[in-house]
Amino acid sequence: MKPFNFIMLLFSFLLISCSKDKAEQVIPTATFHEIQSLASQFSPDSLTINVGDTVRWTNASGFHNVNGTSTFFPNNPESFGNAISSNWTFTHHFTVTGTYDYQCDAHYSMGMTGVIIVQ
Repeated sequence: MKPFNFIMLLFSFLLISCSKDKAEQVIPTATFHEIQSLASQFSPDSLTINVGDTVRWTNASGFHNVNGTSTFFPNNPESFGNAISSNWTFTHHFTVTGTYDYQCDAHYSMGMTGVIIVQ
């Protein structure tokens, strides 16, 4: 093999290797998070996630909802929520950074509130 061809082959290998490592570091992995509605509380009631993550709330008993709408929380970067009912799951994909407050409309006076911090 000629020295020039060997050098070009080695350079190409190094370039591909470096590009692959950098791409793996830049692309974050999205995560799926779970929140349960239990009695009159969300568990966990505070969660820190990354942009692109998804949160699923599950209500196995009682009448609850998730209300993170801008009507009730005008400082939320975007609205999310579902209607009061029993035995549901609600999923929201977070694409905007910020702090999101939410509540169960039926039990907010009992402290059934939560916060999600998206970074």
